[in-house]
Amino acid sequence: AAVVPAAPAKRVEACGRSKNGGPVNCISTSSFKVADMYSPPWTFTVDKKVAMDKLKQAIATEYPSGVVYLEEDDEDSYIKIQIRKLGETDDIEFLLSSNNSNDGGGGGFVT
Repeated sequence: AAVVPAAPAKRVEACGRSKNGGPVNCISTSSFKVADMYSPPWTFTVDKKVAMDKLKQAIATEYPSGVVYLEEDDEDSYIKIQIRKLGETDDIEFLLSSNNSNDGGGGGFVT
């Protein structure tokens, strides 16, 4: 399957609610209003391209099969992947941004 280019000005999505209104299995750097769904953004001290390459290497090492890249931008800033493992499917998105940005940069984990 082809990777869909990400739209400009991406943000890590905040956790929502399930279709029946209950909680979902989710953590996000954008869910700062809900403490049990919030994870602080990760930091990196290398160039964005190097950080993205290391992130992709870590994903490939942790999940050698069952990873589908759903979205990816051309600026080494954003990827959204889907992981299938043990009959479960997880959507995960990562946004690499500057420290002064207000876009929820870091990692979001949504199932």
